[in-house]
Amino acid sequence: MFILYSLIYYITMGLKEQNINQWDFKDIAMSVSYIVAIMFLYMGFSQMFNFDQKFVWYSLFSQAFFYMVLVSAVFYYVIKSQTPMKKFFGVYNPVFLFWIGVFVFGLMITSTSIVDIICTKLLGVSSSEVYKNVEISKLKEVSLIGVFFAPFAEEVFFRGFMQPVFVRKFGFWMGIILVGALFSFLHLLYVDNISALIGVILVGFILSFAKEKTQSLIPCILAHFLNNLAAVYYLYF
Repeated sequence: MFILYSLIYYITMGLKEQNINQWDFKDIAMSVSYIVAIMFLYMGFSQMFNFDQKFVWYSLFSQAFFYMVLVSAVFYYVIKSQTPMKKFFGVYNPVFLFWIGVFVFGLMITSTSIVDIICTKLLGVSSSEVYKNVEISKLKEVSLIGVFFAPFAEEVFFRGFMQPVFVRKFGFWMGIILVGALFSFLHLLYVDNISALIGVILVGFILSFAKEKTQSLIPCILAHFLNNLAAVYYLYF
């Protein structure tokens, strides 16, 4: 695993670094407050109009709506700061970024697989057990959101919006560790499963590391998408 981490470091260490941080902790706090307020309003309207919250499509829409609110909170500051979208996403050399994304995906799969094997052997706990009691309809819903909404929205918010501020304030290593930890808090479903919890913490750290070294969200979004797609394939087949 150390060799894999070293490899991605040396592949990306020569890339030109850039600082697109046009916002600060106050703006992050405001965006989180906005997200919480909108979601509370959404839940209030849902109760007012007696929406069936057990209905699959309601839950599906609610999660999609949450991610849309998440992205809108970020894009408000991106547009306000007049940061070009190309610069925010770090779009350059698409072919190179694609292969870096594939490499990061491989690193994530390798790391989480090793953790799962160790936890299964030593503790008898497998990450796949997280979903064993989830209804099939709910599993399909989680799969759809996890593949098509979560990778983009989560990378935009955590790696694109929060990480530049944390790295500037706390430095490279502490910044990406903190952002990776905050990212893992979003996945509360994994709290009771040590293998899945360690796995998502590792994934968050790897994605944060890749973003900081490439200064691009493209490999992170691609790797996140492929990772979630692989997880869904594993659960179904």
